[in-house]
Amino acid sequence: GKDVMEMTYKDIAKKVAYVPQASGETFAMTVMDTVLMGRYPHSGYSVTLEDLEIAADSLQKMHMGEFAMRNFNELSAGQHQRVMIARGLAQMPELLMLDEPTSNLDIYHQLYTMKLLQELAHERNITVLVICHDLNVAAKFSDRVIMFCKGRVHSDGPAGEILTADTIKDVYGVSSDIIDVDEHPYVIYHSDDIDTGLAPAQKITSIPKDEKGKDGPED
Repeated sequence: GKDVMEMTYKDIAKKVAYVPQASGETFAMTVMDTVLMGRYPHSGYSVTLEDLEIAADSLQKMHMGEFAMRNFNELSAGQHQRVMIARGLAQMPELLMLDEPTSNLDIYHQLYTMKLLQELAHERNITVLVICHDLNVAAKFSDRVIMFCKGRVHSDGPAGEILTADTIKDVYGVSSDIIDVDEHPYVIYHSDDIDTGLAPAQKITSIPKDEKGKDGPED
């Protein structure tokens, strides 16, 4: 490997791409131009035909091809997120890091995006590092899971080995059961032992009517 301290920012950007957590930031440029920003480390400001093809392919992969000429700031939060992932894909890195890439996506695109990242990791022989708070998504699509607690690595390994009720209790303070679904661990959380500091919710009881239509017996 190379010492990062001896590399230029452009050389680092050729190897590492980062897709930040979704935010309210928007760009006054087209979706295509936004994705083409991912090609800057390779071509600078001189956009080539290859850059355009890679950007278009990345948009198609994220189901955003039809929005290529739309202004980025006209899109929804979920569409923003898919465009930013497309920009990361267009960068063609060796290491792709994504911070909660599915936080604004509907259920279909959550599953689609994670499956796409999993397949691209193997197809392109790259490392994909995803920060994710959904343990079930992590368990289904990750080859390796690293759990942090108080800024330190708590557990590291295959999901089937480290996602246990004891581990989840240690890290999150939540009780759970782990079942097997499609050969992957699936976490069922329990909220009974979570203390909100509020009084328990009171049950709502209906008052029956007597035959005369009056309320039931008074105290």
